[in-house]
Amino acid sequence: QDNPYGGYLVGLDHRLKGTDRLKEKIVEHLESEVGSTATDAASEINDAVRYTSCFGPGEYVDGHGYMRQELESTGCQMMYSKNHWIDNPEYRGINSRWTTAEGDRFELQFHTPESFFAKDHLTHPSYQRLRTPDTGRAEQRALHDYQREVSMALPEPDRIIEIADMRKEAA
Repeated sequence: QDNPYGGYLVGLDHRLKGTDRLKEKIVEHLESEVGSTATDAASEINDAVRYTSCFGPGEYVDGHGYMRQELESTGCQMMYSKNHWIDNPEYRGINSRWTTAEGDRFELQFHTPESFFAKDHLTHPSYQRLRTPDTGRAEQRALHDYQREVSMALPEPDRIIEIADMRKEAA
C-alpha cells in the first residue's frame, strides 16, 4: 500500500475465493471439458487468490502503471488484463491475472473507490443471481439493466483509454 499515487488495498476479507465457489468452478470445468480431471480444473482457476487495489480517478492510470512496474520488478508476470472501463457497460474496473516468479497465480483488480463500492455493495448480489440457473429471462433482463444503470453512473478515471487489454500467449 506504500505508493506515490495514494492507492490502497480493499476487500482483503475476500482475497481467498470461498471453498464452495471453488468447488462450483471445478464442477463447471469438469462438465464443459470432456476427459478433464479435478486437478486440471483446479489448475485453470485464476482467481483463487485475489486482491483489489483502489486509486482515485485522477491517479488511477499512473497507479496502475506503478503497481504493474513494482510487481514485475519482483519477478511477477502479468498474463492477462482486461480494461472493463472501455467496453463493459455492466462492470467498471480492470481485472488482471498474474504469476509469481515461483509460478503461483493470483488476480489483481483495479478500482476507484466508487467502482469498488458499486461492485462490492450494489451489483454483486445481481451478479450472483445471474449465475443461478433458476433466474428467468425477465429477471435476467432486469438484473442486467440494474448493473448497467449503476456502472454507467460511475465517474470514469482520467486517461483510462491509455490502459490496453493484454493476453500473454501460453508457452
